[in-house]
Amino acid sequence: MREVRGRAFGCGAAVAAASVATELLQGLTVTQARNLDAFQLDRALGGVPPAKRHALLMVLQCLAEALGPRLGAAPPREIPLQTNARANG
Repeated sequence: MREVRGRAFGCGAAVAAASVATELLQGLTVTQARNLDAFQLDRALGGVPPAKRHALLMVLQCLAEALGPRLGAAPPREIPLQTNARANG
């Protein structure tokens, strides 16, 4: 990857994680970029408090969507969002 850019909105942890991810991704191949994980982001940020670790996962989800599916991989399945509403029945 020669140039990595993006926009992040949200809490400070989300913005910081996105910013650090762009730095970590510079010079990587797509395969290497797919292997970036939450532990690497956490280390690069100097440790993220447990209540803010969701930001790391959001950044990795965005990265996965930007890179698209792997060749030969099964199509992603939809995961329904959980809500507090209970089903009637």
